[in-house]
Amino acid sequence: MSIQGYTWIANTATNVPSPGDIVVWDERVGDENGHTAIFIEGDIRSFTSFDQNFPRPGTPCSRQFHHYTEGVQGWQRFTVSTASTGVLTTFKGTVSADGGAHVRTLPGTENAIVLQPGANPEVVDKGTLLTFDGWTRHGPAIPDAISGHGDDRWFRTTQGHWIASAMIVGNPPPGMDPVPDPNA
Repeated sequence: MSIQGYTWIANTATNVPSPGDIVVWDERVGDENGHTAIFIEGDIRSFTSFDQNFPRPGTPCSRQFHHYTEGVQGWQRFTVSTASTGVLTTFKGTVSADGGAHVRTLPGTENAIVLQPGANPEVVDKGTLLTFDGWTRHGPAIPDAISGHGDDRWFRTTQGHWIASAMIVGNPPPGMDPVPDPNA
C-alpha cells in the first residue's frame, strides 16, 4: 500500500506501530472496505487505538482495544517532508559491537529479540549498515561498544523494531527530536 508521504509497514509477529501510525484492517473488520484507526499504545500482542465507526457503524470516536490477529494488515507511518522542515526523517548507522547487536520488539533489553537473517539469527552482524526513522530514551544506559560510556538511546528501524544506540556508530540528525518511549 503506497501513499505519498507515508511509509507502509506490514503487520508481522514482531512489529509494533508507533503512536500516531494509522492501523489498517482487511475486510474482516468494518465492512468490505476494512477499517482504519490511529495507534495510541501497545506491544506485540495487542494495542489501543482511537477508532470511529467501531465496533459498528455510527459508533463515535473512542479508545478501543485490539489484537493484531483480528485482520490487521499493517500501518502507515507519516514521513515528514525534509523540504518543508529542513529536518531529515531518517538516518543511518553501522553496527559497531564485536558480537553484533540484538534487534528488539521495543526499546530495552527486557524486550523480545527479533530474529534476523544470517549465521546467528539473534544478532545483526558487526559492520551492517542500518536505516532508522526515529529514536527514544529508555534506561538503564548500556555501555557503548566503542567508548564504554553509558547510552540510554534506542534507535527505531524502518521496520518498526529497536536497537540500542550503544551498539551503533551513527546519530540522529540535528533537529530530530526523540519519539515517546513506546514502553511508557
